[in-house]
Amino acid sequence: MWLRSGTLSESELRLALPDSLHPGMSRPADWRRFAFQQVSAIESPALTERLARIGKDGRSRMALIRHEDRDFSLCLQPLLLAGDWRLQGSGQSLSEAGNGLKVQARWWKHWSLDMDFRDASLEGPLADRWHPGYQRDRDWLWAQVDPAGSSLTHDETRASLRYRRPMGERGDLGVLIGREQPVWGSALLTGLLLRGDQAPPMNLFQIDAGGTRLRARFLLAELESRLIDSLRIQEDPVRSRKPWREKWLAGHRLELSLGAWEFAFSELLILGDEKPGLGVLNPVNFYWSEQHAAGDRDNTLLFFDVSRSLPQWLPGRGRIYGELGVDDYTLGDFGSQAEGQKTAMLAGLAWSPKGLAPGNPWLEGWTGTLEMRRIRPWYGSHFYLANVYSHGEQPLAGARPNSRMLDWEIARSQLLPAIGPRKGLRLGVSDLRLSWRGGHHLHGRNPAGENIGGELMLGHREGIDPTEVPLLAGELETRDLRRWTLEWRLPFQWVGASGSRSLGLLGAEASFSRWGLHDRRSSRRDLVREFRLLYGIGF
Repeated sequence: MWLRSGTLSESELRLALPDSLHPGMSRPADWRRFAFQQVSAIESPALTERLARIGKDGRSRMALIRHEDRDFSLCLQPLLLAGDWRLQGSGQSLSEAGNGLKVQARWWKHWSLDMDFRDASLEGPLADRWHPGYQRDRDWLWAQVDPAGSSLTHDETRASLRYRRPMGERGDLGVLIGREQPVWGSALLTGLLLRGDQAPPMNLFQIDAGGTRLRARFLLAELESRLIDSLRIQEDPVRSRKPWREKWLAGHRLELSLGAWEFAFSELLILGDEKPGLGVLNPVNFYWSEQHAAGDRDNTLLFFDVSRSLPQWLPGRGRIYGELGVDDYTLGDFGSQAEGQKTAMLAGLAWSPKGLAPGNPWLEGWTGTLEMRRIRPWYGSHFYLANVYSHGEQPLAGARPNSRMLDWEIARSQLLPAIGPRKGLRLGVSDLRLSWRGGHHLHGRNPAGENIGGELMLGHREGIDPTEVPLLAGELETRDLRRWTLEWRLPFQWVGASGSRSLGLLGAEASFSRWGLHDRRSSRRDLVREFRLLYGIGF
């Protein structure tokens, strides 16, 4: 796979890369992180106007520190993190500082290791970290607040060990174990299972196998229920140890590719207060049947998705796609407003136009993505709280039930030429990305004392709650978000007689988010300013 420097856009990464570049995933889990790896793909200043080679594993062949020989390669990248988030109007500010380490290793062609560890702390009014305009890439599943309540320490970690081996001429087998952010479905921005960098990391085991036409995947992940197991509480003179109740996620998926069309069927099963049995570990067993055999203690969801490449007569590349998630259903009532029709639907379009302005390369590299979601009341909920469709305190569907959402993103990535002398200190090929992302979300909140399916942690109570509820019933809540982001990755190099050596990579991100919340009781508008700085240097 060859990519041209100077014209590479995120849309080309998102729409053109084949599945074989991404072990264990149909598409990269983090488009932004993948896009910025092109910065380190330039192996020397002489390649500014030439092609940059991307490895078969979908990652760049150069990094800040790298040792490579025939059987082994290693990359280490220490990280320093500093950031500022300010809420205009109130004048309140959150500051963030931290450090970490990124490790990448490849050996014997089939094995790979990836780790991204970050330990950081926040200072300031901690309640504002839940502000909807503060759009972090990941949720905090572990956090500890100091006794004074003025600082918070949190951990963001991704780590995985992969094994991938070819099977025949076109097939392969991949095994993954680690703490990762899963990718499930065909959506690019959101999805009915949280996508990539928007999902909280979870400990998981995954197997995928197949070829260009047919692929299968099995997933087993450990979720956090955030429900206290009162029978296992241990007391000591300092504090109580309160363990969480057990919770697991199992899934299997079958994908079929027929030319421009792609189809997939999958099941996900939430198990609470029990370990996965042999029926769950069987990748060809129907989880719906397993749930019934276990007395309906578990929570099974079915997913159907389809996508198609846009016709060739349209300029550029693009895809149109859709997903259907089914929690509970009765064939006779399907499509009605009955309580048992817990469904979610998604439709999306991604397009990277090309050929509209041949003489202006800046206008050629834009990407547009549009997605619409419709989540019925009570979707993902359950009459057992341990089986709710969530990880920690975050819904796996990406939104609360009884919601209708519209999301879009327009982005442009551009490689900028190297600056500086032929020998000595110089700025290498840098990457500049500009994006505008927005959303218009409607949610029907539960009125006081009533349950109309607007909250994930409150399932339907037979004989108490209504049996038929239209979408967006209850107290209508409207959220609007507009976010402008400018990101710049600047690699510093020292060019000597023996070649170039990287001195580090400086990354800066500035964003401005305009966020508004409107409902029957209040109306609020805020402008959020965020700045993050990251620097990596090799030894």
